[in-house]
Amino acid sequence: MIGKIFSVNTDIVYRREESLNLFEGKKKLDKVVSGRVFKEQIKLLGFTIRTKYFYQICCPQVNMNDTHEVCTLYRVEDLVRKECYNKVVEYSIRKHHA
Repeated sequence: MIGKIFSVNTDIVYRREESLNLFEGKKKLDKVVSGRVFKEQIKLLGFTIRTKYFYQICCPQVNMNDTHEVCTLYRVEDLVRKECYNKVVEYSIRKHHA
């Protein structure tokens, strides 16, 4: 596709509604998880022809003895916007029912 990609990073805070099991066999993380939204725009002749949003979750370590960190990319369509105040936006993963 012809066009130039513009990326914009927005700092947000991600707060889970329920426990998020990030590590198999490890205890569930029960705290606020931070992340960023990446906005990718493709522009052609000054017009935006496609915009995609990605959410990167940066998880803190599970405990003091665990140095693992997880970075996961989610599409923002899979997240639910909860609140917006003082330029801080909270998202949660949308629950998918089978």
